[in-house]
Amino acid sequence: MRVTIKDETLYLLIQDTDYGKHALRIVIPRAGLQAFTFTFG
Repeated sequence: MRVTIKDETLYLLIQDTDYGKHALRIVIPRAGLQAFTFTFG
């Protein structure tokens, strides 16, 4: 799944009910991205 950041809002990046190891890859193509909140739970 690819997520394109367009607005200042909370984005759902992972929705998986399987327990186990998972990887999240965040690619920032240019300077300027500011991330303030990550919610897990």
